[in-house]
Parts: sequence; structure tokens; C-alpha cells
Amino acid sequence: MKLIAIVMLGALAVSGCGRGNKLNIGPVGPLDSNMDEVKEMNSGGLVRMAQSLEQSGDYGSAAQFYRDALNRDPNILEAHLGMARLYERAG
Repeated sequence: MKLIAIVMLGALAVSGCGRGNKLNIGPVGPLDSNMDEVKEMNSGGLVRMAQSLEQSGDYGSAAQFYRDALNRDPNILEAHLGMARLYERAG
């Protein structure tokens, strides 16, 4: 669980939180807070978050992050490959 939190915070930091964007961490986890932090991410940050969730076994959330990344940038190869992996696992 700590690894997931570290990876999530790292992805948020890389995506722009270190450049003045606010990161609201409170008693509710970042995935439960209406996705406010995720709205500030770029497509690369969304893909990194999806990859982290995929590695942890949370395929449903990973798929949503991949979809969000593809909505922002339909040409991002990593998101297409990630969705393909998830569809393959689902059969």
C-alpha cells in the first residue's frame, strides 16, 4: 500500500504539482476525492498512474486512467498498449 501511495504521489509531482498546482491530500485518498488531483494531470501522468494501478492489480481503475489519458491525447501509444493488456486479461 505504501508503494502505491509513493508511486501516486510521484506521478502527481511529475505531472505538474511541483509547478504550483495544488495537491489536496487529506483524510480521503486521492482516488476518492472526485478526482480533483487527476484533472490537473497531463496524459503522461495519467498513463503512469494507470500503469501503477495495473501493476497493483486494480484493473478497473487502471482502465479508467488509460481512458482519461486517451481522451486527452488519442495518439499516446502507452495508453493504447495498456488498454490492450487489460482487454487481454479480461479475455
